[in-house]
Amino acid sequence: MTGNRIQFFYEDSLGMRTPLDYFLNMDQDSIPKDRDYVLFTLLSNKESKPDFVIHLVGKVYEFNDLTQSVRTLNPVKILESL
Repeated sequence: MTGNRIQFFYEDSLGMRTPLDYFLNMDQDSIPKDRDYVLFTLLSNKESKPDFVIHLVGKVYEFNDLTQSVRTLNPVKILESL
């Protein structure tokens, strides 16, 4: 954690970590399109669903596909299947 935000990393086989930047914190005009970012964080509605957070990690061009796929997730069903 840094501040109030979870920090994500890629870890190589030697245990070296490379931090992932949050997409929305980047300058949108100069963002490299071939890197992975933490694209989006979705929080549950505690009144109607269990408390959960989804972090989308991927490349900029995958953003729309990732956000569309999350809309079809049913976290209650996923939890019940465990």
